[in-house]
Amino acid sequence: ALALAGQIRDAAPLAVRAVKQVLDFALDLPLPQALERAETLRRPLDTTRDYTEGLAAFAARRKPRFTGQ
Repeated sequence: ALALAGQIRDAAPLAVRAVKQVLDFALDLPLPQALERAETLRRPLDTTRDYTEGLAAFAARRKPRFTGQ
């Protein structure tokens, strides 16, 4: 549990928030609708600074420094 909590803590805050929102509604919807709503929440994350930081960190093989922006 502590290892998982550490992974969540180190993840991009905007992405974590989006995942929590998806979990709030996904269990009550048929799979195709849940996936569509999840994609609607995910798409705006592609324009964030955290997204750019994640790509840059991956390319540089370093740990990302997410800011929630």
